[in-house]
Amino acid sequence: MKKCYYIIFAMLLFSFGLNAQKDSIEISLLTYSPGKEIYGAFGHSALRIQNFDSHQDILYNYGIFSFGNSVTDFVWKFLRGKLKYKLGKENTSRVLRYYKAKGNKRITEQKLLLNQEEKHLVLEFLETNYLPENREYYYDFFFDNCATRIRDILEKVLGDSFQYKENLKTNLTLRQLLDVHIESRPWEDFGMDLLIGIPSDKMATYQEQMFLPEFLSDNLSKGAEMIRTDSTGMKTKQALFTPATVLLDGEYYKNEPSLFRPFVIFGGLCLIMLILTIIYTHNRLLANLDSILFLLLGIIGVFLLFMWFGTDHLATKWNMNILWANPLYLFLFNPVRKMNPISMKWTYGMTIFCNLLILLTWGFFPQQFHLGIIPIVMMLLVRSSAALVHLKRSKNSL
Repeated sequence: MKKCYYIIFAMLLFSFGLNAQKDSIEISLLTYSPGKEIYGAFGHSALRIQNFDSHQDILYNYGIFSFGNSVTDFVWKFLRGKLKYKLGKENTSRVLRYYKAKGNKRITEQKLLLNQEEKHLVLEFLETNYLPENREYYYDFFFDNCATRIRDILEKVLGDSFQYKENLKTNLTLRQLLDVHIESRPWEDFGMDLLIGIPSDKMATYQEQMFLPEFLSDNLSKGAEMIRTDSTGMKTKQALFTPATVLLDGEYYKNEPSLFRPFVIFGGLCLIMLILTIIYTHNRLLANLDSILFLLLGIIGVFLLFMWFGTDHLATKWNMNILWANPLYLFLFNPVRKMNPISMKWTYGMTIFCNLLILLTWGFFPQQFHLGIIPIVMMLLVRSSAALVHLKRSKNSL
């Protein structure tokens, strides 16, 4: 009888040991709400690893960056696509205390429903990535950031056990996905639309949507699943995550509505130019104002060319904003100021052609333009038409 008790007791201990081993590691996806700072406007993602054997609670964070020698150095590297981000390890409780003190972040947690072997594979991958020679990577806003890295880890490490559901459809482009997050930040929204070109207007795939932390969380929760095989060889499908729980209930940042937005400001400038054009038709004052406008647009055009050809960013190539912000204006603004008839004819004629092309193809042009450029386009059309009419009248009066 005693032997039976010993056997039962040993089996209980063994079972307890297996359960302890099974639950010794827990992995969670943390999703941070958008913040006030522009670099935090789209939120953030990190992986939380809790090791109950070693009593460790670590955040693996692919969003670590440094300003380098100066802010100028940081901006220059960022613009060229040469900015290096890196994987960092942080104490979870310390991070939560920091954001709780600030009170400006909402952080949710979703536990990954993985077995012990899969959890160890994820942890091993992260630790290998954390080695000094591996932890740095070149940041790409759409295709390689803190969220896409986590998506890629799960796809690589889990292999055939991980899959997406069939017939997952999307209806937003990369540009429209940005608008979801920064529509309340009108000037940041305008700046983004100014910088990115036609590659951003292709329909984003289900996986590509996950460059945004909130879409990473939602898409993996709703569209990803684990394939499990039971003892009989039958395959079943299982959710990847538990439902999200609020880890830190902070403020979800959103700008207050304001009239100080691109469409209103540029619309006001367009109205002023229209009034001046009606009063004066065309004179040296308006020619000087035109030359200043062409100078500014030419500078913007050169910058867009640099982002197209001088950087590693894929999203800033084939940028058709160059139609209205034309770098050729840099060569023509001074002759226009001097009211040279030949240069005026070419400059204003080119302006009318390019801006009419934008307006007439607005709904089906391969690139989506920001609404804030409509007043600029209208202002250029009004001024160019008035200048050409003036030239024709001057020629006929000779």
